Amino acid sequence: MDLLLCLDKILSDFRSLFNQENFVLSQAFIFGFIANGGNGTLTSLYQSSCSQTRYWSFTKFLSRGKWDADAVVALMIKQLQNTFAIWVYVYDKTRAYLINHL
Repeated sequence: MDLLLCLDKILSDFRSLFNQENFVLSQAFIFGFIANGGNGTLTSLYQSSCSQTRYWSFTKFLSRGKWDADAVVALMIKQLQNTFAIWVYVYDKTRAYLINHL
C-alpha cells in the first residue's frame, strides 16, 4: 500500500483539531518533514511537501497558527497506544523508546 495513502488515513483523524486551512498546512508540514528526511530548513521542508499552499501560509501556520498542541499530542498518543498495544513506551529527557515486551 502506498505510504501517502496510509498517511492520509492516519492524518484524517486529526482533521477535527484544525480549521480547514490549518489542516492542509499541517499535512503539508508532515509530508515535507518525511520527504525531506527530517532535517533541513523551513524552505526545504516546504519544497519537499509539494504543497499547493503559499510559502508564507506555511510559515505563518508554524509560527502563529491557532490550534491546540495538547489535543494533537493526546490524539497522537492514543493512536500510538492503539497501534502498539503490546509495546511499552518509555520516555526520559534524553531519549524515547518503544520496547516490544512479548
